Amino acid sequence: MKQLTFVLIISSLVLAGCDRVAGPDFSPPAAPTGLYTETGDDFIELFWRENPEGDVAGYNVFTSSTYDGRYELIGSTRTPYFNDAGARNGSMYYYAVMAYDFD
Repeated sequence: MKQLTFVLIISSLVLAGCDRVAGPDFSPPAAPTGLYTETGDDFIELFWRENPEGDVAGYNVFTSSTYDGRYELIGSTRTPYFNDAGARNGSMYYYAVMAYDFD
């Protein structure tokens, strides 16, 4: 009887600690908002609002030399901040930030 009680207690604790019992998450996180930059000498700092979703794993940062051009991934970060140390003075840069989640 003691062993059955122990198993039931442990099982209930394990199940109570799980906040996800459903299948995989097929909903992507929302696009980050509030993107702004601060320029420095041969670098550009990017800042944006942190996404409200609890399962956001990080952000991918892309850049292009034209607004409608091809954007290329230049890095990833877990925080709503990125430093583009590859930027050069006198050049125009366009940025896009995409959030990604665990699923």
